[in-house]
Amino acid sequence: MRELAGLGIRDGVTIIPGNHDYYAGVDAVLGACRDGGGTVLRNQGRVLQGGIALLGVDDVWARRSNDGPGPDLAAAIATVDPELPRVLLCHNPVFFEEARGQVALQLSGHTRGGEVNLGVRPADLVLTYVSGRYDEHGSTLYVNRGFGTAGPPARVGARPEVTLVVLGAA
Repeated sequence: MRELAGLGIRDGVTIIPGNHDYYAGVDAVLGACRDGGGTVLRNQGRVLQGGIALLGVDDVWARRSNDGPGPDLAAAIATVDPELPRVLLCHNPVFFEEARGQVALQLSGHTRGGEVNLGVRPADLVLTYVSGRYDEHGSTLYVNRGFGTAGPPARVGARPEVTLVVLGAA
């Protein structure tokens, strides 16, 4: 976190919790992110330079495990001017079903692009949003494949990804 915070990013580094943060101890993980110079958004928002509302919600797994508040988009929206364009950070793209129509853009990860895709993508059989761009109800979702793995360290047909998103006035 200190390395990222030291890059001189105009609006700083913003963090949201994901399911693995809960597995590792979410309070300790988010505390370390704050101590390293990051801004944690957990059902909160902040206004970026240029007048864009950046919203962050808790992970959907918190709702399932009763280990945290879970995502609350209304609470996040209530912390910023409701007239501003909204960009939502939510680890799990499944939340797009609740957020679409209320945000201009949702940025997510979690799926690792299916991770192992041998000519077909098995993740498509169980997940609605796996990788890339989706447009629904006036909102856009972008699901980043990330660069890690879960379980055995193998990625086949789901190249690692780091995405640069540049936000500007329409």
